[in-house]
Amino acid sequence: MKKGIILTLVVLAIAAFGIYYYFMLTPFSKETEKKVLYIDRDDNIDSVYTKLAQWGKPHALKAFETLASWRDYDGNIVRGRYELPTDLSTKSLFNKLKRGEQNPLNVPIPSARTLDKLAVAVSNKLELDSTELLNALTDSAVCQKYGFNKQTIAAMFIPDSYNMYWTVSIDEFLDRMKKEYDRFWNNDRQAKAKALGLTQVEVSTLASIVTEETHATQEKPTVAGLYLNRLNCRQPLQHL
Repeated sequence: MKKGIILTLVVLAIAAFGIYYYFMLTPFSKETEKKVLYIDRDDNIDSVYTKLAQWGKPHALKAFETLASWRDYDGNIVRGRYELPTDLSTKSLFNKLKRGEQNPLNVPIPSARTLDKLAVAVSNKLELDSTELLNALTDSAVCQKYGFNKQTIAAMFIPDSYNMYWTVSIDEFLDRMKKEYDRFWNNDRQAKAKALGLTQVEVSTLASIVTEETHATQEKPTVAGLYLNRLNCRQPLQHL
């Protein structure tokens, strides 16, 4: 009798673990390639389900909904950019979203001579509104905070790719760009600019003009030299 009860309990335990494993520990995605999930400030639980349903297995999505109900995910949705590998289990996916463990991305900062183009380029990669960013870049107080004015603030953005979170705020983004600007302009580069008789802002302006003139790396020194000659002759710094 006791052996029968024990055997029954063992079978039930195995069955329960099997069900748990199938719903919670197997891969959530039905796709063969990594997916990226964006959860923005306008998302709610229903829109998150809709996004996940695009590549989630039906039973895994049901398990996710169960976890969301048990652990109050509806009231604690964390926006962000989440990379979802194909082997990510339903439980791990839920924990990742619940904890807000988003993944950073590389954000290319172009050589843009106008602030509106810069704002659009940045907003295309981050959850930043281009109009709000442009308003900040044309705000005298904001520019002064970082040591620039509305005519020179573009020089603070050193063209390169920077690793940051999709949800970065405007203040955080600008702080990061100023930090990268200060890191770029080390003592060696400052000395080289001084030797050319140029300020840091003038070097950045010249670089942006040269980039617009030619995308061929081998031609840039020649084009830059032509502009430097014009500066030395006190000619206007504009396109050739």
